[in-house]
Amino acid sequence: SPDCNGPVLGFHMPDLVAKLAPLMEVKDLAQVYQSHPGRFHSTDLLEGLAAATLHRACQAIDGGSIALIAEEAGAIVSDFGGKPLKGFRDSPKRTVPNAIVAANREIHSRIVSALSQ
Repeated sequence: SPDCNGPVLGFHMPDLVAKLAPLMEVKDLAQVYQSHPGRFHSTDLLEGLAAATLHRACQAIDGGSIALIAEEAGAIVSDFGGKPLKGFRDSPKRTVPNAIVAANREIHSRIVSALSQ
C-alpha cells in the first residue's frame, strides 16, 4: 500500500533501529516478539500494515521472497545504499544482500538517507 503509515520492521537490528527511530516508527521483531508475540510479522508490508521491512543478508527464500513479491506489487527494493538488488540467481549461495523493501519512494528515500548517516 503506497499510503501505508505503519512501522518499519527489522529483525535483530538494534543498530538500525537506533538510526531510524528518531525519524520514523521502527520495530525490531526480535524485541517486539518477546513482549507482544504475534503482533508484528515480516510479511506485514505485503498486507499494508508496515511501511517497510529491512533484511540483513539472508537466504533468498527468506527476505528475498518478501522482496520479490513486494517489488512485483509496486514496492521499492534496494540494498541499504539505495542500489537495486541483483537477482538471487546471480549468487552461488542463493542469498540476497542487505535489503530495504519499502511501500513507496518517499519511505525508501527516508530510510536510505538515515542509514547513510
